[in-house]
Amino acid sequence: MKKYRVLTLLLCIILMVQLIAVPASAQTTAPTEEETLPPASHPQTTVTDTFTGTDASVQAGCRTVEAKVPLHGSNRILQTAQSALLYEVNTGTMMYSYNPDTQLYPSSFVKVMTVLIAMEQGDPEEMVTVSETALEGFSKSNVNIKLLPGEQMTLIQLLNGIIVGNGNDACLVVAEHIAGSQEAFVQMMNERAQQIGCTSTVYINCHGLHDERQVTTARDMLRLYIEALKNEGVAEILGNASYAVPATNMSDRRDWHSNNYFLGEYFNANYHDDRVKTGRSGTTTDNLYNLVASAQTGNMEYIAIVMGTERELHKNGYTVLRFGDFEECTELLAMGMNGHVINQILFEDQIVDQYNVLNGANSVTVTPARPVSSVLPSGTKIDNLSWKTQMATSGLSAPVKAGQKLAVLQVWYGNVCIAQSDLLACNDIAVSIPEQELQGGFNTAGLVQALAVLGIIFAVILLLFGIMFVIRMTRGAMLRNRSKRRRQGRRRSR
Repeated sequence: MKKYRVLTLLLCIILMVQLIAVPASAQTTAPTEEETLPPASHPQTTVTDTFTGTDASVQAGCRTVEAKVPLHGSNRILQTAQSALLYEVNTGTMMYSYNPDTQLYPSSFVKVMTVLIAMEQGDPEEMVTVSETALEGFSKSNVNIKLLPGEQMTLIQLLNGIIVGNGNDACLVVAEHIAGSQEAFVQMMNERAQQIGCTSTVYINCHGLHDERQVTTARDMLRLYIEALKNEGVAEILGNASYAVPATNMSDRRDWHSNNYFLGEYFNANYHDDRVKTGRSGTTTDNLYNLVASAQTGNMEYIAIVMGTERELHKNGYTVLRFGDFEECTELLAMGMNGHVINQILFEDQIVDQYNVLNGANSVTVTPARPVSSVLPSGTKIDNLSWKTQMATSGLSAPVKAGQKLAVLQVWYGNVCIAQSDLLACNDIAVSIPEQELQGGFNTAGLVQALAVLGIIFAVILLLFGIMFVIRMTRGAMLRNRSKRRRQGRRRSR
């Protein structure tokens, strides 16, 4: 009997071990420590708590037309300009600005908008007939190209007459041809200015002759000039040093020469510069001078604007000793074209950093949302830049989706932010453990495990009762059989 009891006990132990040893696939994964990987290396990464959600590369930096802190500051460096700026187009870098939002009289800067709208709305090869109404009230003492009522020219010829020939009369003819009247055309001009983001520009006429109400700013002029250069036809006109119109039905051949001395040598060869590709000058009634010019060198394209410059005349009152606009515009262009290069700061698919993810299966790497380049002084090294990151949320937990914004990166050159970009997740991060209840709640994973163990114990107890029941039934049967055999033996012995 003792032998059966030992066998029964061994059987129970074996069954209990088999039940407790649940296959790994059926168990709940227990929390494990995340594998901590070293962060991706990049220059001087620091966390800053100064991020406010605004674009620091604009508000505290030199990015885009809106930039508030140019690369080379905003101190006065020019002799007479009341307003000035220098902008690199290909990288969107504001190199320098001085009073860029001060309203001043635009003078012939207005003609750039007139030509832009005419090229966008009209057919350059269409024949235009000069009407008497277009020239009605126009004083021939103003600068003009001597258009006559009934004369015919193509629209492209008239537009060159506006820019190269500086023809105020041509502006009126074009305005009527495009919109029906100068008033309707001026309304188009103001609407177009708003479309391209001008905030401080008001047009009263289409040629730029003085009106107290007609104003603009250097920053608005930059917005307009960038838009104008996107139009190949307008850019070509703004770059013409001279233009010839064959004889018309009412006039002999006309030859016009630009008064932009950067472009040609007809009037003054001292300022001619092959790097300058386009430009437009203007004179206000109080003898102040405006000039915008675009220039190219290598892979850089600059736009320089000066407004309200003054000329220095000889004591005879006629000889110009210093033009002001050309000297100061040259100084701005030299600032950009000498000693600067374009540096790519952020790259496509660049791994900037790596973050641990709470409850994540692994860490997540981040990449800039877009590549960014900036103009910097030649010889600038990566160690001259500081990088600041700010997490988009207070905590980073799984799940994370590729492309999800996780942080914001700022790159600084001294006290100027030269780049800002969202940092996006490069890869998906799945949840590796169930989330825990917040603020000291119970662990759902532990609860599941506890219930599983209780179930196993209950099953073992039931099994033990079953085994004991079988043993008892077997033992009773054996005792009954033994008693029966004894009774049968007594009967035979009688």
